[in-house]
Amino acid sequence: MDDGEPSQLYQTLLLEQEMNPSQAISILIAYYNMSEEEANLVSREYHLRLGELQNVKWTANGTILR
Repeated sequence: MDDGEPSQLYQTLLLEQEMNPSQAISILIAYYNMSEEEANLVSREYHLRLGELQNVKWTANGTILR
C-alpha cells in the first residue's frame, strides 16, 4: 500500500461522497485493515495539510488559532 493511498481515499470520501470524518475513518479501517490509531493519524495529517494550505494554525489539542 502506498502511503498516499489512504489519504487519497479519505479525501475522496470527504469531498466527493460528502461523508463526515468519522464515517471516512471507519471505511479506512475496514478497507485497509488498519487500526483506529492509524486511521485517525491519516485524518489528522489530512486536516493539518488542509489547514496549512488555508494558512490556519492548530494547537496540539486540535483547536484552530486564527
